[in-house]
Amino acid sequence: DAHLFPSIFIPPVVFRSASKVNYHLMEREGSQALILAFPGVIISLILIAVVARYFFDYGWDWFTALMFGAILSATDPVAVVS
Repeated sequence: DAHLFPSIFIPPVVFRSASKVNYHLMEREGSQALILAFPGVIISLILIAVVARYFFDYGWDWFTALMFGAILSATDPVAVVS
């Protein structure tokens, strides 16, 4: 099964990274990370939606294009940890 490999190996990688987080450093710099992360994801979402709406020939409305942008702009936690 193709889904067996990720479902076995990704949770331990994310758990190990989460358990090694320095709490005091995260508390001190977490707000800065959120301030930078949310606008970045929103800008990426909007740019992907505009490209999907106007350059792809699917005839999508804005809702569908924004949902497509939301799916593609979400950050993969394993990619961030690696």
